Amino acid sequence: MRLQLNPSFDPTFPYECLEDIPVDLARAALARKELRGWGLAPRTPLHRLPNLAIEVGVGELFIKDEGLREPLKSFKSLGGAYALGETLRDRTEREWGVRPDYASLFDRKHSDPDYCAVAVTDG
Repeated sequence: MRLQLNPSFDPTFPYECLEDIPVDLARAALARKELRGWGLAPRTPLHRLPNLAIEVGVGELFIKDEGLREPLKSFKSLGGAYALGETLRDRTEREWGVRPDYASLFDRKHSDPDYCAVAVTDG
C-alpha cells in the first residue's frame, strides 16, 4: 500500500487549536433531520472505483455522487443555508420572543426588511 501525504500539510501548524471547536452530535443529528425535510438533501450514492483503487494501492475506493442534489449539486451549500437559517431563527427568537420553524422562515412569516445576511464560499 502506498500512502501519499497532502502536499499542503504543515506539521508546524498549531492543530491543537482545533480541539476548541465544539462537536455536538445531537445538534448534527437535528441538522441532518432538518435538511432531509427540505428535499434538497437526498441520500447520495457511492460509486465503487475498483480499477482506481488498484492503481493507487488501496483496498477499496468510492466516490460520492453529489450531482443528485438539485439545484445545488453540492452538500456544502446546504451547510451554509442551514447555518444562515439557524442565525435567522436565533435572531427572530431574540427580537420577537418566538423561535420559528424553517417552514415559517421559507414562507417569510418572520421577515425583517432591515436585516440582510450574506454567505460566501470560495468553492
